[in-house]
Amino acid sequence: MSRSRGASTALCVLVATAVAGPTTAAASPTTAVASLTTAAASSTAAVAHATTAIARPATAPVAAPRAAQQDTTFSLSAVRTESPPAIDGIVDDEEWSGAARATDFIQYEPRRGSPSEHRTEALVLYDAEHLYVAFVAWDPEAPAAQLTRRDAELTNDDAAILLLDTHHDRQSAYYFMTNALGTQTDGRVANDGRTVDDTWDAAWQSAAQRTDFGWTVEMAIPFTSITYASGDDRTWGVNFGRSRRRTLELSFWSGPLENPGRMSQAGELTGLQVAPPPRRHQVIV
Repeated sequence: MSRSRGASTALCVLVATAVAGPTTAAASPTTAVASLTTAAASSTAAVAHATTAIARPATAPVAAPRAAQQDTTFSLSAVRTESPPAIDGIVDDEEWSGAARATDFIQYEPRRGSPSEHRTEALVLYDAEHLYVAFVAWDPEAPAAQLTRRDAELTNDDAAILLLDTHHDRQSAYYFMTNALGTQTDGRVANDGRTVDDTWDAAWQSAAQRTDFGWTVEMAIPFTSITYASGDDRTWGVNFGRSRRRTLELSFWSGPLENPGRMSQAGELTGLQVAPPPRRHQVIV
């Protein structure tokens, strides 16, 4: 497996294991795309540090969004919103009403192909400037979260993972990852998960909350921080993941996977209407 300098990210570790093991990993990205082991820190285009929140427990499990669009064979229809959610880690039913929803995660490890032992849902919305993703992670125990350094190996904590193949080449992706403390990790994968660039950093927002039923995460990915194919009725590759430290479980929505970064086995987000991004700039702190 080839990869850029800074071999410290969790994704690099996971991909290295997958390539060395009995199941071989797959091929690479074309443009500046990437995904897996989500993460990293910073804000929107002009800002540059992550919004973190660890705070007060919710009083009850988050209700499923009204009229939420369920996943069908790992395909989600993109839902555009006129009222973007506040990125505070609180997955509010009204803010995420009607969002596309991915459920029924599948284990990558330790029992590849088996249903995840704990329920996870990923919700997706977008507007003219951002892609918004929320994770609702049910767990009878408090999330394990200790890492606070940006680009840390967040699969050593309980973490939520987003992979985006914004050119839909089924080879490359951006990955964004955060834990229950709001710590961020990001990077790119190529060669269908065989190559990992953990030196890539972007400005994006994330926040997390501990709840009485588990924990929740919200992310906002600015279109100015990534490259993508613009136009009407666009399809992006997408996958959502979750790591659980106590049982060493790593699970994904689309699977079972042969490699955590294998975008040829990822799902799809269809029907996007995305204009070309304005002048690209970002500040990372």
